[in-house]
Amino acid sequence: MAMKNYVIKIAEVPNEGSCKVICLMEPNCLSINVGPVAGGSQKCELNNATEENHAPFLLVNNPGYTYLAIENPCRSSPCLNNGICQAGFTYKGFRCVCRERFTGETCQVSEVKRNCAEIYKSAGKPNDGVYTIKPDNLPAFEVYCDQTTAGGGWTVFQKRLNGSVDFYRYWNDYKHGFGDLKSEFWLGLDKIHRLTSDNNSMLRVDLKDFEGNTRYAEYNLFSVMSEKEKYKLILGSYSGKTVVKIVILGGGVLRNVNMLNIFYIKGFRRKKKCVTSAHRYAILDSAYWTLISTKVFTDGSCAISFELRTAHCWSNVILIVRLVLLGNSGDSLAVHRGMPFTTKDQDNDHHGGNYNCAIRYKGAWWYERCHQSNLNGLYLRGNHSSYANGVNWKDWKGYHYSLMRTEMKIRRVDF
Repeated sequence: MAMKNYVIKIAEVPNEGSCKVICLMEPNCLSINVGPVAGGSQKCELNNATEENHAPFLLVNNPGYTYLAIENPCRSSPCLNNGICQAGFTYKGFRCVCRERFTGETCQVSEVKRNCAEIYKSAGKPNDGVYTIKPDNLPAFEVYCDQTTAGGGWTVFQKRLNGSVDFYRYWNDYKHGFGDLKSEFWLGLDKIHRLTSDNNSMLRVDLKDFEGNTRYAEYNLFSVMSEKEKYKLILGSYSGKTVVKIVILGGGVLRNVNMLNIFYIKGFRRKKKCVTSAHRYAILDSAYWTLISTKVFTDGSCAISFELRTAHCWSNVILIVRLVLLGNSGDSLAVHRGMPFTTKDQDNDHHGGNYNCAIRYKGAWWYERCHQSNLNGLYLRGNHSSYANGVNWKDWKGYHYSLMRTEMKIRRVDF
């Protein structure tokens, strides 16, 4: 049996298997006719129709010929991440030609991740250290990944820890980066721009003084514009994490309880039927929260704002306590929001005249007139008599204390 009138190509092949491969490599081939020719070879006819999808009367009796419908595996689009499927070539009947950064039989594996968050998710809690990333179509580069702090996934772009690297540098140094990723470094404004240009990154700033005390600040959006815009700083809100506790009142459960301690009380039953989707939004997401007290713990671990409201659910009175956990360093970066970057050889601050904030305060930063933070300032090791030219974070240690350790790091908001 053979199919007639739909032959699109004819070839001479050694066997039936070779004819199948040729069909797989031909995008329009749906079936084959194979029959003997002189010399022991096979005549291979490629058809662009099948008996099943067209009509059985297309098949005619042709002695010695075999008709076979061929299922092209590429029709199911097996190649992921926009890989190109080519039928034939392998025992699977196809191969995938992968785009840059992807590999695997179906292009399912990203060879180089875009950031430290992707590395964390793909490797399952990897170690802190230096990794290669490729955030866009430009060449890959190395970064230091913090995979332990606050859930991991942080790409570090600035680190001070011992004063071994001079940070009082020129524009091109800050553009391209300098230092040692395993010690002190500045990643480079070009790279920071590439990492944050999609406006989907948050910022964490970790601080440590010479007495061993630590603080941090988090911002829910962080981005640096291109060199054309002088690496202008895009900064969101000084942010925290909200935790909602739902507690059933009744039977004196909360009698004589200091509201400041509710966060630590355990064992309350939760009445799940009161938190259906119909009530969850009405109870938790609407307005009318009342701030009842705020406390900063003596160990400086966090600041917690307690807010409450009550609601009725199936005749049960529900107390809802919302705890807002905020960074504890104070916000010393907001004043720099929207500012271009300034170095000692390129003055982009708003001070005016011949007054260059980078020269005055021996650093490089998104200076305004001039700063409330100066994390690229001189490494002055604690208290210093000079004014605001150290590694300063004004809202924690003021302008006469230079911090021991700082880290600025970014992570995708949707991590």
